[in-house]
Amino acid sequence: KDWEFTAGASLNGSKLNFRRLAPGPLPRQDRTLSDQLTPRLAIARKFNNFTVYTSVSKGFSPPTSAELLPSGSNINLELEPEEGTNYDLGFRGTFFNGLNVDVNAFYFRLKNTIVQRRDAGGGDYFINAGKTSQKGLETSLQYNLWRNSPALRQASLWLNHTYHHFRYKDFNPVSGDYSGNALPGVAPHVVSAGADITLRSGLLGTLTYYYNSSTPLNDANTEKANAFHVLGARLGFEMLLKQ
Repeated sequence: KDWEFTAGASLNGSKLNFRRLAPGPLPRQDRTLSDQLTPRLAIARKFNNFTVYTSVSKGFSPPTSAELLPSGSNINLELEPEEGTNYDLGFRGTFFNGLNVDVNAFYFRLKNTIVQRRDAGGGDYFINAGKTSQKGLETSLQYNLWRNSPALRQASLWLNHTYHHFRYKDFNPVSGDYSGNALPGVAPHVVSAGADITLRSGLLGTLTYYYNSSTPLNDANTEKANAFHVLGARLGFEMLLKQ
């Protein structure tokens, strides 16, 4: 009736073969990655005007060719696949005669995280960076306005917010212990909002706002990009041409 269950699984394996021909032919290098079972289970419960859902899934990602053979290093067959388990809980529904709400909380644990490094000569290379803990909350709100207005064809307000709490759980490279530090390149808060209006005459307008909070740029979290705001507006005219 109001319950929905979804279950699935896949079995994945990878085998890597490299043969370098320049500057001279070298013996072929092989690497076989162990088989990975990736199950998933999801449960949803439907109520009158909203649905509550939860799921747990496991996955893995083998290193790519660009990570195995970076620009500044030799072939690295020691890289291990990333392995992660994701848990999420959320609900979505419609309230107050037109307010669409979707809220999702997730917790993602990743092992053998592959991260990019740069050597003294400017070349890239990749290493497994231990474990990371990635928690977050995603919220989406949309409200439709004046749906029965004779002058308006469509008008809506929307707001999206994402909160990221991504941390190294176990990362001890030669340069120091970064366990507990924030992952570089991930903003803790991202907000986007806007309003869309379309008149029956064909005139349309959109107003948007975007916010990105201060973002760490390195593993030590000593360098950060400043927070920024972006405000945008668009005005147009829409007309249907009949043949």
